[in-house]
Amino acid sequence: MELREPLPKIPIPLKQEHADAVIDLHALMHAQYDTAGYADYICTGQPRPPLSASDSVWAKSILSNMT
Repeated sequence: MELREPLPKIPIPLKQEHADAVIDLHALMHAQYDTAGYADYICTGQPRPPLSASDSVWAKSILSNMT
């Protein structure tokens, strides 16, 4: 899985007479981020391991759109 890819939807098998339940990890992560107020925390350090040059540009564009 690459950094820029959304998290997957995971099927949860149920009994045969029921369709699988699906957990949308991407939507769940965003909901938790919003609910917990993580946008209020400012990260000023560099990630470890460092991002590639193209991923760094991508991350900076995401962060600049959040403010």
